[in-house]
Amino acid sequence: MPYGMSALGAELLDSCFIEQSATLGELVLAAKQRAVHFGFEKEQAANGSNEKTISRETARQRMLEALARALSPEGHDLAKERAEHTRLMHLLGDPTLMLYHPQRVDLASPLTANPGSKFQVIGVGPPESKNVKLELAYRRDRLPPNVQGRKSFRDDPESLKEMDETHRAANNLILWTLDTPCIDGRFQCDVPIPPEVRGKVILRAFMPSDDGIASGSSSISIRAQ
Repeated sequence: MPYGMSALGAELLDSCFIEQSATLGELVLAAKQRAVHFGFEKEQAANGSNEKTISRETARQRMLEALARALSPEGHDLAKERAEHTRLMHLLGDPTLMLYHPQRVDLASPLTANPGSKFQVIGVGPPESKNVKLELAYRRDRLPPNVQGRKSFRDDPESLKEMDETHRAANNLILWTLDTPCIDGRFQCDVPIPPEVRGKVILRAFMPSDDGIASGSSSISIRAQ
């Protein structure tokens, strides 16, 4: 049942990366609670509940439910499917395990840029950080333009080699990278855009800190003039 698994998995990601739960147990508990009660919130919203309840429904949740209703048999109860998945999944570990989340790197960059041009990025992270690693990459939901699909499979050495090369190219999403020093956690540099790039790309920053690492990202749309 991919809908129940997707709903729970999405809530686990939010608990970790958005809410930044303090412990592993709190992370799993919060994700399970939201996965189960999402359906009830929708019913309350439809019956005229308060604005706060309605605002908790995200675009991602609406999309998941719309896909699930379109693909599920008539009369299938999506709320029961979510509840079943929360009962199937259990934490086999220490619920008091502390989670150390990365600190934040704030990036200032343009929303759009042109292929073959450069744009400037300004970043601020932990003041004790001495350097930053920057990456410009395709989004994970995109394939690089040099990756071609196939409609058939051939079990011979040449075809298998080609398939392996295609797999490597499909996962090679990084367009540009740079390691540069920081002063009091601040940095500024130009980011080049390859001329063949189109669409949305991600600028990522990673900075070592006293507590581990700091990270940040921004989305840029590459549009030809």
